[in-house]
Amino acid sequence: QGHRVPPRVVALPQGDDAWRDAVTLLRAEAEQADGAGKGALLYASARIAARRLDQVDLGEALLRQAIQAGEDSTDALRLLAELRGLLDRFTDQEQALLQVAQASTGVNRAEAYLEAALIAWQQRDRPNEAVVYLREAAKAVPQDYTTRALLRALLPTVSGTTLTERMDVL
Repeated sequence: QGHRVPPRVVALPQGDDAWRDAVTLLRAEAEQADGAGKGALLYASARIAARRLDQVDLGEALLRQAIQAGEDSTDALRLLAELRGLLDRFTDQEQALLQVAQASTGVNRAEAYLEAALIAWQQRDRPNEAVVYLREAAKAVPQDYTTRALLRALLPTVSGTTLTERMDVL
């Protein structure tokens, strides 16, 4: 029977100072890394900065660096959208959600388009764009009630929509 190696136990940092040290260490490691490794280290530091230290500006900046270094996962893009929303950068939030939608399929695609529609409609007062995004969400998951309900609510307010288009949503 082979020799079993126990899993390595890593203690999570305790307190803000330890989390700040973790961000500093990850950033230093990222400077020495390249490619996907650099992106992953910067992504980890961005998550800690935003989630544990409540430093949304720093988290967003580190996340942009992570994406530039090749960390282009939908998780990274979704976090970028979230942080930009917290910073009241709604145009940038909408764009990040569109990137998530384009990189996703099925329910994840529909969810990203739905979130982009809500930003376009409620934060940017752009109902026409919201309708475009909601139609994309409906293509991804045609049976989604929320998307269809929002389309029913928005279509009458958008100029150029026909009665047939509005009836198709019912």
